[in-house]
Amino acid sequence: KQWYQRRVREAVVSTQSTGGQGDDYENMLPLFKSDELMFGYAKIVTGDDMSKREKFVMICWSGADVGLVKRGKMITLRQEVDEIFTQRAKVIEASDVADLSLESVKDQLIKAGGAAYGSSTS
Repeated sequence: KQWYQRRVREAVVSTQSTGGQGDDYENMLPLFKSDELMFGYAKIVTGDDMSKREKFVMICWSGADVGLVKRGKMITLRQEVDEIFTQRAKVIEASDVADLSLESVKDQLIKAGGAAYGSSTS
């Protein structure tokens, strides 16, 4: 699978089918709702024509309509999720789906990963 997502219910990260998983990153984005706390974990392929790399990104979603008290609980819940998803190149905190476009996430992963050599000239 390319991505995995879980909603937060009653200050607990749900392990029931209240999130999702799938093969296409773009299919995960509509699941982020403005009134929910959610966590996402996705595999993104980056690189250039010389080398492709699989990078993992964790998304900490706090929708724009989530109250302050509930947002505060996100800190504790994130610690739990950090223990589960230890392999990642980047953590993205977002409240706007536009910040999670595939292009934006790839750009952030490339910047976090260091050298990006681009196309070969030989």
